[in-house]
Amino acid sequence: MKKFLHYFMVLATVVMAGALTISCDKEETFESGNIVGSWNQTNDAGTKIVVTFNKDSTGSVAYSFTNGDSRVENFTYDYHKDNRYLKVLETSCQLCGEYDISVSAKRIELNGFNYYVGDYVWYVFTR
Repeated sequence: MKKFLHYFMVLATVVMAGALTISCDKEETFESGNIVGSWNQTNDAGTKIVVTFNKDSTGSVAYSFTNGDSRVENFTYDYHKDNRYLKVLETSCQLCGEYDISVSAKRIELNGFNYYVGDYVWYVFTR
């Protein structure tokens, strides 16, 4: 029994030492449903689009076109996290509209009616 206890203690020490020396990657903190931050997409034409949602309910859409031109559109928004509903309030930007929203730490999906397009659309952006 003494020999068994000795081997058990050695094994437990080895397992604990291994567990303590494993390095952990720093994970991004994320509050479920939080849209604040920048989200990226490259569309079929090669245009890079960056949508930024600020904490103060303002935001912007930055377009970088393949010919080197760029444009930024500013907007305000109303976001209801509880029912996953986003309304981009300006009518002058291409993102303006009313969307059902799905958001995770790395991906956001907007599905709804876009005023600029005049139809229902589905946008996917990533961090």
